[in-house]
Amino acid sequence: MRTNGTRSNLASLFLPISLFSICLSRVMHFVTVSVSLLFAASALAYQINEPSETKGWTDSGLNTISWEMVDTDPKSVTPVLTNQNRTALPQDLILMVILSGSLLTVQVNPPNGGWPVGATFRVNFVRDSKHPNTILAQSSEFVISAVSTGTPTTTTTSFSYLRTSTSAAAAIASGTSEPDSSSAETTTAPATTSSNAPHLTDFSNNGLVSLFALFGAMLFWRGYVVTHT
Repeated sequence: MRTNGTRSNLASLFLPISLFSICLSRVMHFVTVSVSLLFAASALAYQINEPSETKGWTDSGLNTISWEMVDTDPKSVTPVLTNQNRTALPQDLILMVILSGSLLTVQVNPPNGGWPVGATFRVNFVRDSKHPNTILAQSSEFVISAVSTGTPTTTTTSFSYLRTSTSAAAAIASGTSEPDSSSAETTTAPATTSSNAPHLTDFSNNGLVSLFALFGAMLFWRGYVVTHT
C-alpha cells in the first residue's frame, strides 16, 4: 500500500516539473532570440529615411533614396523595391545591383516600363542580389503617385504670331527665343502707294498750268470780241 502511495505522489510531482521545464525552455528560447535580434540591430544600423510615409515617389523620372549608416554596417547593399500587394508589383525590383553605403543618398532611375503606381511600397536594403531575403534595412510604406502628363502650356499667343515676322514665327515654332517685341512692333512694313496716285507737287503744277491756260483763253476771247464789234 505504501508503494502504491509513493508512486502516486511521484507521479503527481512529475507532471508539474515537466510543465515547468517546457515553459522554462520556451522562455530561454525567446530570450535567446531577443538578444540575437538586439545584437543584430546594433550591428546593422542602416536606417532608410526616404522614401517614407510623408515623402513618397512619383512615376516621373528619378526618385531619391536617403539613409544613415554606422561604421559596422556592410560597405555596400542592394536596394530593392517591394510591395506586399502583388497586383501593384508582381515581383520585387532590384533598383541597383551594388550601392555604396557611404553615399547616404542616391537617385535611382525608373525600371523598364516606368515606375508602378500605388500604395504600400517599401525599399529594402538587402545583402546583395543573390541574397534578397537577407534584409539589412527597410523603409516605411510609401506611395508612388502618378504625375499629370498633359500638354505643357506655352507663352506664345496668336497675337505674337501676328505681330512678328515670318522668321520670328518660325523661331518660336522651333523652340528658339522670340525676337525682341519692341523691334517687332517698331519695324513696320512701308506703306504701299499706287504709281497712278497723284502727288501733291504734280497736282500743284498742273493746277497752275490750267489756271494760266484759262486766263489766256479769256484774254483771247476778249480780244476776239473787241475786234469783231
